[in-house]
Amino acid sequence: MKYFEKIERARNLLGLPEESSIFELEETYRINAMKYHPDRCPEGKKDKCREMFKASHDAYELLLKYCRSYKITFTQRDIENHSVEREHEEHMRKFYDDWII
Repeated sequence: MKYFEKIERARNLLGLPEESSIFELEETYRINAMKYHPDRCPEGKKDKCREMFKASHDAYELLLKYCRSYKITFTQRDIENHSVEREHEEHMRKFYDDWII
C-alpha cells in the first residue's frame, strides 16, 4: 500500500477532513479513544472496541508521525498568509456575508 493510501485510510478512520490542524487530530483521537476504550464498552462489544481502539491508535500514530515530519515554514509571507488572525477574519467575513439583506 502506498504511503498516501495509508495516510488517507488513517484520516478517514479518525473522521478528519482533508485539511486539519494538529489540534484537530489530537481532539479527534481523544474522542475515538473514549468511544472505543474497552473499559467503556458493553460486555458484548469489547472485542470490537479493542479492535477499533487499536486501529484508532495506529491511525493517530501514523498521522502524528507524518505531521511531525512535515516541514514548517517561518517566512513572513507564509506566516501572514496562514495566521490565526487572518483565518479568523476570513471566517467572520464569510459568516457576515451570509447575512446580507
